[in-house]
Amino acid sequence: MDRRNPDRGYLDQPKLEVVDAALHRMPTDVRDLTEAAPPATTAASLAPTGGRVLGAANQALLTPSEPHLALWQACSTLRESRGDGHVAALVAVDLSPCEALVLFTADKGLDPAFMRQMRGWSEEEWRDAEASLTDRGLISDVLTPGRPAPRGDRRST
Repeated sequence: MDRRNPDRGYLDQPKLEVVDAALHRMPTDVRDLTEAAPPATTAASLAPTGGRVLGAANQALLTPSEPHLALWQACSTLRESRGDGHVAALVAVDLSPCEALVLFTADKGLDPAFMRQMRGWSEEEWRDAEASLTDRGLISDVLTPGRPAPRGDRRST
């Protein structure tokens, strides 16, 4: 069943033109992508969209006729559906965006000050997230670089 909305059309034309120009600057000849587009487009059409608004929005777009643009659109749909799944998983376990980054930072042994600054969290927001995670037993003490958080229940999305 084709659930794409013909009234939505393609991506807005300026965006499609920018993607086309960028892909033509790649070292690979875009004509080499002809065989990759159909299976990727099929996969994108089958991607789960329930509760995955960005994946669903991308899936609803018409597929461009040029294979390299069809492949790009299919990859965008799959990426957004996957990202929506990550957000759903974080919401399901009641983790705020800052808490998720604190856990990621601890798990990977990254520098908390660097990660906080790069993502734009204030020191107070970061401390609040650490306190919340500590209260919930998800981390212990103040995180330091190179000291990963304990690995508890890990669920994949």
